[in-house]
Formats: sequence, C-alpha cells, structure tokens
Amino acid sequence: MSKLSNLFLLAIIPLTLTAILSCEDDEVMQSTETTLISFGPSGVMHGDSILIIGENLMRVNAVEFAPAERVPESEFLLREDNRFMVVVPPTAETGPIKLHTDDEVIESKTQLNFSVAYSISDVTDEARPGADITITGNFLNWIESITFSNNLTVEDFVSQSQSEIVVTVPWEASTGSLIFQGGGFEPLTVETKESLMVTLPAVTSVTPQAVRHTEEVTVTGTDLDLVKEIIFPGDTVIARQDFVSGSDETSIRVNVPATAVDGQITLVAYSDVEVAVEELIEIILPVETSLSPTPVPVGEELTITGSDLDLVASLVFPGVADPITEFVSQSATEIKVIVPEGAISGFMKFITIHDYVVNLATELELPGEGPPPLLLTVFDDNFQNGWENWGWVQVDGPSDEQVFDGSSSLKLLFNSGGDAWEGLQIGNGTPVDVSGYTNLVFYLYGGPGSNDSQVMLKVNDAGNDPGATINVVEGEWTEYSFPVSDLNAASGTDNTWSMIILQEFDQAGGDVYVDYVGFQ
Repeated sequence: MSKLSNLFLLAIIPLTLTAILSCEDDEVMQSTETTLISFGPSGVMHGDSILIIGENLMRVNAVEFAPAERVPESEFLLREDNRFMVVVPPTAETGPIKLHTDDEVIESKTQLNFSVAYSISDVTDEARPGADITITGNFLNWIESITFSNNLTVEDFVSQSQSEIVVTVPWEASTGSLIFQGGGFEPLTVETKESLMVTLPAVTSVTPQAVRHTEEVTVTGTDLDLVKEIIFPGDTVIARQDFVSGSDETSIRVNVPATAVDGQITLVAYSDVEVAVEELIEIILPVETSLSPTPVPVGEELTITGSDLDLVASLVFPGVADPITEFVSQSATEIKVIVPEGAISGFMKFITIHDYVVNLATELELPGEGPPPLLLTVFDDNFQNGWENWGWVQVDGPSDEQVFDGSSSLKLLFNSGGDAWEGLQIGNGTPVDVSGYTNLVFYLYGGPGSNDSQVMLKVNDAGNDPGATINVVEGEWTEYSFPVSDLNAASGTDNTWSMIILQEFDQAGGDVYVDYVGFQ
C-alpha cells in the first residue's frame, strides 16, 4: 500500500474508531508513560495498514505482531505522538500487538485477527495410509485442519509453515478429495479438485487354490500390510489378528475357515474398501463316486467309494435321525458302514471333521416295498435339489396328516371357493436341465370333499394351457407319471424347467396332499 493511500486511510479511520475506543479496556493515563489506547481495524488482511492510537507514542521503536514479527519505527507510516500507522507483515498471525520502547513492552488486550485467502498449489498425488503427504501453497500456516475421505479430520500436522504442510494420511482414509479449513476473521474452506489416490492392497496369487478346511493358504501381492481382514466365500470374516502371519507387505498366511465354500476371496482395507481377488479358491470336500451293493438291505455292509473320504466324521442316512459315527473301515478312497435300522431309500449326507455338511449325489437304494427311487428328487419330506415352494396356494406343511413316503407331505388347501384359481408353484432359482429324465412322477391324495376335483399340471409359465389334467381320487394315494417330452410340447417349453405348477381346475374343492415328487 502506498504512503498516499495510507494518508487517506489515516484521514478516514478516526471516524470508524469511535466504537473501538468505546469498548477498549486500556486505561488512558495522563502522564509521560507510553499508553496503547486502541488499534483498528481488528480484522485485516496481510499487507493492510492498521492505525494505533495512544499517548506518548513517539517513544515506540517497534511494533511486534504474533508470533514474533517486529516492524521497526523506520517503517511506521504517518507517525505522531498520539497515533501512527503500520503495515501488517505477511507472516503475522492472530494475537495481541506489542509496542516496544527502550524500557518496556506494552501489550494490547484486544487481539488482531485476519481474513486470510490462503491458496493450494500442489498436493502429493498418491500415498499409502500411514505415510506423509506434502501440500504446498501460500499462507498455509493459517490452515487449521485437513479432512480426508470418510470424514477423517486431521488437526495435528507433522510440520506446518507459510508455504508447506506435511501431514500423515489416516489409516482409514480412502481415495478422495481433501478439504482444507482455514482460520482467521473469515475462515475459508477449500476442497481440492483432484483426488488423493490412497494405495490399496493388490494380489498376484493365492496358493494353493484347492485347499481343505482349516488348512493354510498364502496370499501374495503388494501392500498387504494394509489388509485389516479377509472375507472368505461363505461370508466368514478373518480379522488381521487371526492371520497366521500378516506383517509383511508382500504376503499373508491364513487358515481357511471351516465354513468356507468355493469362490472368491475379498481383502478389506482399513478404509473398509473391498478388493476382490481374481483367483478363485476351491474347497476340497469328500465326494462319493459309487455306493455298493445296490440295493442294500438294512443291517448289511454298504461300501462308499470316492475321494477325500478321510474328511468324513459321520454319515446321515435318510430316515435315521442320528448321524452314524462308527464305520467298519475308512480311508481316503473308501468307507464301509453298516446300514442302520430305520434307513430308507434316499440321499445320504456326509458331515466332515469340520462339521461341514455335504449332500451325496448318488441315491441309497433299499430293497422291499415302496416306490421306485427318483433320479432327481423335487420333494420327499422336504424340498430338495434347489426346488422351493414359491407360494400361491395356501400350503400347510410339510404335513404328517397323509404321507405316501417318509414322514411328511405337502397339504394344499383347495377350499377357497369363489372365483380364485389357486395352485402350488414349485420353483427353482437355477433352471434345471431335464433332458436326461423320461418322466415327471408324483403322488396325490384327495382329502374329504375332493372327489372328482380336477388339477392342472403345467410347466414353467405356460399361460392357461395345461400340460395335463388330473382327476383327484378321494381317500387314497394315486401315482401320476407324465412323459417329460409331452409336458415340454404341451407347455411350449424346452428341456429347461424352472417351475412346476399344480393348479386347481374349475375351483376344485377339498384338501389335496402331494408327495414323492421327482423325475425318473
């Protein structure tokens, strides 16, 4: 600011200082002692001039601004005994002003404040969490806080000067812009246009990719010390403190949880950002390839052949509540076991040494009376192989009132009356290829009032065109078997089925029970 401008300011400032003088606490003393009465304005920008008013000010040889910036008397403007002006240096900060004489220092009770237009010229492009980044610009000593992504605000800097700030990236930060909050008379907020790229862990390999439950896998890559947890397929989370090792930036060793399934591992950074691993893991489970003899009587020895059968801790037989834990013999490729009392034809289950349940694909067949085994079961005591009750008709069950095979059936309440056409929708979220089967088979039992009621059989969404029409027989179980090819043709579909519908026809009455549904 030129001296001519300062003189003009000196002429007008006395008119604006009345309010300042009225609220100033410095006592005016009539003596030869130097006294600071007031200064103004109290909120300025660097490079502005302030007017200092007092008594015996000719004794002042310097003015000190916070934190310790002195302006000597040689740089005063319009100096008089009761007032003078001084330009605020660019390094001054909020605080009191001090008048220096030869024998004393006089400090104001009122603080000088600033309106600071700081600027950011450069920010480090990319950094790891926990590392330092550098911000350069002007008047950066006026920045009071920096907010990273995820609303992480940092107020303690590694270092700070007028032209540079060094700050540590929080461990929980993710990629995003930075928000700077300044101080002063009119605090300024600035957000960067460019994002700070926060480094994430990256994976190059997982070994071994085929692994048993509880065995160890090694994840290799870069910046793996940034991983706080690993999510295994099956949604089991392993926290960092439970890793076998994980302090190395290039590798993590971790045990596969007993609940893991085949699929994709996910790394979770401290920012909660998830990094999916491209390489899939495969969980090694016991697999049967054959059951012999077939059929096998209760009380006789059954031989199960396959792979990784040493992982089997117990066997669940259909019709038997308690798992069988005692085997005649066991190896990785063969289990010999006595078929227990109560066993029926159906699918067995393995329970592994880690309590993981595996459904066998080969059906156990027992001799004697009973329906022929189903090659693919839809419902027998419960829905199986991905088939589910997709609603529509009111279904009571599984019900034990009338049962054809096993312990329960589906009870369809065809008693609504009126104009409603009710039906049972048996759906599968994963469409089933039925080209390998010849017939769809099921059994119906007509409850009281159901005699001569008709039920339509449809496949997929076949509109109003039934694949077949069934006459319900009251009081007894009746087998119904329909060629798959005929149902495909009648319903206008191919060999891919996602729904089997049993719909009442002409408002059928009475309860109808359905059991032993599947393919032969």
